[in-house]
Amino acid sequence: MVPMEHPFHIEISRLRLAGSLPFEAEAFPSFMDLESTDPLRYEGKIHVKGKIDYNPDTLHLHLTLKATANLPCVICQNPVKVEVEVRDVHHVEMLDEVLGLELDFGDFVRDSILLETPQRAECLGKCPERDTLSKHFAKEKSIQNNPFEGLELDSD
Repeated sequence: MVPMEHPFHIEISRLRLAGSLPFEAEAFPSFMDLESTDPLRYEGKIHVKGKIDYNPDTLHLHLTLKATANLPCVICQNPVKVEVEVRDVHHVEMLDEVLGLELDFGDFVRDSILLETPQRAECLGKCPERDTLSKHFAKEKSIQNNPFEGLELDSD
């Protein structure tokens, strides 16, 4: 699968001249290149806002990222919308590692959003189907064999 184009890049020459530039852009989640079989989906647009600072050896990104994830409820499997916000995320890019004339930070945006997205969600905070399906849940097990049971502590 070929990743989709995104606006999360900036020309280094513009940064060098300005020293610091505000940045604001949005893109459809297709740029995140998620597998079509993945139950995680994002809807609407991914929003990125912040600033990028130029230093002689590095570029500093100070960003806030927002997205809306759509996950299946862990109980009933109905879709659950989850707002994902990554505030004040910082990233440093070494200039000698930047290939070409612009910094592409789409992978950084993608990874930051994915890391902040919860792995599980439950509709309405407590799924209405929970009580109906609870008879199928595994019972909580207490620890039968405590490995520290016969251990005696010295009081010295």
